[in-house]
This record gives sequence, C-alpha cells and structure tokens, in this order.
Amino acid sequence: MSYIVSSSPYSSYIASPTFVTSDVVVSVETKPVKSEIIEVASLPVTNYFLPTSLYISSDPYYYPRPVFSNVSYLDVNSDKDLQKKVTGKFFSRLYNKWVPELYSRLLDYVKLYEKDVSLVKSANEVKNNKTKEDEFEEKINYLADYIMTKKDVFNELYYYAEQKGINWWNLNSYADDIELYLIKKLEQRLKDMILE
Repeated sequence: MSYIVSSSPYSSYIASPTFVTSDVVVSVETKPVKSEIIEVASLPVTNYFLPTSLYISSDPYYYPRPVFSNVSYLDVNSDKDLQKKVTGKFFSRLYNKWVPELYSRLLDYVKLYEKDVSLVKSANEVKNNKTKEDEFEEKINYLADYIMTKKDVFNELYYYAEQKGINWWNLNSYADDIELYLIKKLEQRLKDMILE
C-alpha cells in the first residue's frame, strides 16, 4: 500500500491511498512549477495519515500577532431612527389626544378670525375666548405648526431623557409624566408669546 500526497496552490494537501507492491511514493510540490519526489522505504500501516514532516513547505509563513482594536457598539439610545419614531409618537399623542381631550383650555390661547389664525394678545382675552369643537382642528394645527413643532417636541424629549437619565427606548414607560411635562412646556410657550 502507498500514499500519494499532492500539493497545489489552489487546494489543501490530500492523502489518498493507492495500492503498489512494496514502495511508497510521495510527491511534494513546493511551488506550482517545480516538484520533488521523495521515496520512503517503509511506512507504518497502522495510520492512514502521513506525518506532518513530509509536507512542510520551504516558504516561510509568518503568523502575525492578533491585533485587538477597540470594539465599538452602536448606542441604541443615540439611534436617529429610534428618536424620530419616539418623537413622532409623542407629537401625535400631544395633538391628537392630550390637547383636544384633556387640555382643550390651551386652545383658548388661539383665536380665529374669518380666515386668519393667531394668538390672543392678553391673559384677559384668553378667559373670554372659548373654543368650540368645530374650531379644534384649525387651532391644533396652528399650535403644531407655529408654537410647539415636532422639532421642539424632540428637543423637549431629549432634555427630559438627559435630566432623568432615561433611555429613548424606555420613554414610553414614562408617558404619564411626559404628558404633564409637554403640556406644561406648551402652556409656558403660549404664555411667553402673549406677554411679549
């Protein structure tokens, strides 16, 4: 029994048994063009694998030391898509639920003329300006477009999360507190604009 080991730059070393009467022929290629033949008188038949010393390449191979670089992970808290989604959610709640259903008194700060929407000029005018239900949509759009925009809601949420040490993905758990916070900020903006 004999073993032939062939080497190619494109494949790994392969040991395949061939049956020859007495000798073992081993072919080792060190380069694609040149080949050497080594004759071995006897090999132990107990193992089908050739010793590693028979197919060592003469070309030096250097094993570089592993390079450990600083591994950085994406901070989900600073993910812009997450922040955009959370801001959109709270912006929608503010103007679709909280203001019209719970804090409709804030709409009294906005007055409607025939085709014009503006803020009242004094605190006394707020008391006399009662909002009817059919005026809600126009007044809410005015607040969302000019008083507290989506960018302002983002800034308020960013400040709130920084002050409380809360992650953006966890802001929904604090929805009741954020509701009061945003309503207070909206009312403060309205009061500041009237006093100017």
